[in-house]
Amino acid sequence: MSAWGRVKKLLLLLLVLLHLSMWVVLSKHFSFFHSASRFIDFDAYYKLAQDIRMRLDPYTVVDMQTLGPPLMILPFVPFSFLPLHVGSFIFFLLNLAAGYMLCWLLSEAVFPQNWKGVGTLFLSLLFFLFFPTRFGLVLGQVDVFVALLCTLLLVQKQQQLLIVWLTVILKSLFVFLFIPLFLKSKRKVLFTIFNLVCIACTFLYIRPQWYMSYLRSTFSSTLIANQPIARLDYYNQSIKSTVHRTEIPQLYPWVLLLLVPCFLFFTSKQSTEGLIIVSLLVSPVVWQHYFTILFPIFVMLWTKVSWRSRIVLLICALSCAISVDYFNLAQPTFIRGVFASHGTWALLILVAIIVIHLRSAHLHDMQ
Repeated sequence: MSAWGRVKKLLLLLLVLLHLSMWVVLSKHFSFFHSASRFIDFDAYYKLAQDIRMRLDPYTVVDMQTLGPPLMILPFVPFSFLPLHVGSFIFFLLNLAAGYMLCWLLSEAVFPQNWKGVGTLFLSLLFFLFFPTRFGLVLGQVDVFVALLCTLLLVQKQQQLLIVWLTVILKSLFVFLFIPLFLKSKRKVLFTIFNLVCIACTFLYIRPQWYMSYLRSTFSSTLIANQPIARLDYYNQSIKSTVHRTEIPQLYPWVLLLLVPCFLFFTSKQSTEGLIIVSLLVSPVVWQHYFTILFPIFVMLWTKVSWRSRIVLLICALSCAISVDYFNLAQPTFIRGVFASHGTWALLILVAIIVIHLRSAHLHDMQ
């Protein structure tokens, strides 16, 4: 066996041991290992799925805890036929499978073929230690599945319309991802008709009046109204919360306006990474577990940008990977607001990195 072969075997063994140690430590945070806690968000979606099975308006029931449209409840309907503890355990296992699968896809894209196994274990170790990932897993959120779908959009070109539809069902804020597919479509009328038919099909299970309830209650009062979400404000890393934390809410519409040229630029370049970042920036609610979705973008950008940009990219990743409870409890001031918005600054810097990379690639192609 060659020296490199022995090194690879040692790395594999070390990474396996690190994974076992990681899951032993993290197991105390998951409810099926003990009865002290529950998957808070999964439990809420589970109850909402039971409600819509009984044809109840999910925005008029006591356990309504979603800020998203009723379409987001659909993926939880199959779990609602199972006992809660069984459904949550299966959901957790599917999350793990999706996490390891997206790391395998990323490893296949960025590592040499004979180092794919090492790359998968290395990336999955980083992925599951990434705070947003752990945060989403503990809550019982869908962000790992969305990250897998975004990875598929980044690394392969097949079945993209299906992948975008699944992404939008899980996270409606990524509706902008339909735009590059529309622009690339050679039959735009047929593309539009197909998507309208898909929307109509959702009404077979989701009543149209539930969308009206969503627009009247959640969308208008929480997402559109010019006020922050109290108590959990720090965990919302949106621009909307940032301008409130820094006590300059009047800047909110102007910052959104400044993002329009970025949106148009990414649309013209059909940049999936750019449109994902802009979708997060324009959303009024960006909980920290949403940053799980950024992991494949960090990995793919790392292989494309210069070393100078990689240093900035690493700082952005670290900014998204931290959470400091102090900022959620302390009295808001401008300085604390600036530091508490570390995720927002990381998103804005990512926009700059992607813009610079796309412009550099364009200039290189012209030479």
